[in-house]
Amino acid sequence: EQRREFAIRFTNRFHDWLDSGYGSCVLAEAEMRCIVEEALRHFDSRRYSLDEFKVMPNHVHVLVHPLNEHT
Repeated sequence: EQRREFAIRFTNRFHDWLDSGYGSCVLAEAEMRCIVEEALRHFDSRRYSLDEFKVMPNHVHVLVHPLNEHT
């Protein structure tokens, strides 16, 4: 029970930090954001189907569907 509670509290706190912009936030810079977007699109339709993504200032959210033998 303690481990479960710790995981819930830590995960929530960690996401709160990310959402508040904690960290260096290099992805807020257009050039850095473009590098990430290009990298995500690179294997789209070859290794995975890129569904949605959102580049945040300090992290990225991505939904993909692996294709063929890729996991």
